[in-house]
Amino acid sequence: MSTSINTSDVLSGVYAEVNNGVINQKSVTSESDAAASETAGGTLGKDAFLKLLVTQMQYQDPLEPQDNSQMISQLATFSSLEEMQNMSASMDKSRASSLVGQVVSIAHKDATGNTTTVEGVVDYVSFSGKSTYVSVEGNLYNVDEVEAVVDSEYTVATKLADSFATSIARLGSVGSLDKNDLNTIAALVSGYSGMDSYQKSMIGSETLAAYNTYAAWYAVNNSLVTAMKELPAVDELTSENIEGVSDLIKTYDAFSETQRAMISADILGDYNKYLAWYAENNQ
Repeated sequence: MSTSINTSDVLSGVYAEVNNGVINQKSVTSESDAAASETAGGTLGKDAFLKLLVTQMQYQDPLEPQDNSQMISQLATFSSLEEMQNMSASMDKSRASSLVGQVVSIAHKDATGNTTTVEGVVDYVSFSGKSTYVSVEGNLYNVDEVEAVVDSEYTVATKLADSFATSIARLGSVGSLDKNDLNTIAALVSGYSGMDSYQKSMIGSETLAAYNTYAAWYAVNNSLVTAMKELPAVDELTSENIEGVSDLIKTYDAFSETQRAMISADILGDYNKYLAWYAENNQ
């Protein structure tokens, strides 16, 4: 009578042993347990496959041995399986190597089971046995944890947008600004002007609306301050400066009522001093 070997029993650590015609159940060695546990998702790993094949050979019925063609077929299957696994490992290494210098998004599960998203540039790739790791911000992550390769332009644009929003949030209300804030907002205006259309599109609508208000404030106050800087201090003015002060007044008069309401109190105070001097000296 032939001995029946149940595949699932072998992989789960139990096989049928024939002893004097009696079938006994016993556990497979811990080595085979390790081989079986090495498989992922219930698939048959090469170590488990080899263990199964050896078990079939060991407990076959000597009166009805397994057909040689079946043995050769199983060996061929085993070789194909091993080759596929080696090819898969090689592809993992190749894929990981191509990520060097790329911005990637990683879903990393820690020891407590919590998953966190890490995003950064892959510095280098490390190989340990069958595992492949990528280094991001000084930490190693399994290449299987890489969820996506992030476009570098997108990363730059989002970082610029975040920095821009932070700068806007640090400013006080428009009504509290004074001439000391001119340089800060000038840098903000310059930064925005230096962005391309794609980078600007990453800025949120609320942040953009706030920026437009600050930019309008800057345009009015900076033009008035620039015009006053072209003139001597009020106590140093002479009759030769009549025309220059007249141009300053024209600059102010060109503002709309809305724009005039944006002029900060200290800048408006400086302007009024020139206006008073002009009224006294323009005879």
